[in-house]
Amino acid sequence: MRANRENRARVYRRLAESAGVNLDPGSILMLIRIGHAQPISLVDLAARLGTSRERLQPVLERLADEACIGTDHEMVSLTRSGEEVYARLLEQRTKGLDRLLQGWPPDQKAQMADAIRRLAYRLLSEDFGRELSASRRQLQAMSGQARAPAPADKQASRR
Repeated sequence: MRANRENRARVYRRLAESAGVNLDPGSILMLIRIGHAQPISLVDLAARLGTSRERLQPVLERLADEACIGTDHEMVSLTRSGEEVYARLLEQRTKGLDRLLQGWPPDQKAQMADAIRRLAYRLLSEDFGRELSASRRQLQAMSGQARAPAPADKQASRR
């Protein structure tokens, strides 16, 4: 679990650097989560992130100090400045994915443009980590089944 957090922090640091954003990984993650679900109540935001409002407070304060978010009656949303940062982060994620397609024929690359934008959005979405973890567990379960033959199969292979 710790390795996943460290990897995610490294990804967010690189993304911030490429987007020219001067925010720490936790603030970037929070800004993205708010951008995807805004306006969102602080209670719902904490629930989606599996934490308490109190634990969110320092990150929310940093984002407010940077004029990236605003709150109104327990609801939080991005400010104009926050929207610009959010758009730059999403644009850089899209460009990063587009670099993966370098060398593809132009017609195929054009066909992939919409899929790349959707994938960039999903890679930054709050549910992607849960979906990826579930997919990994599924793959591990399937590969475990494929590697471990049934007892009858072991007997037949020894003959």
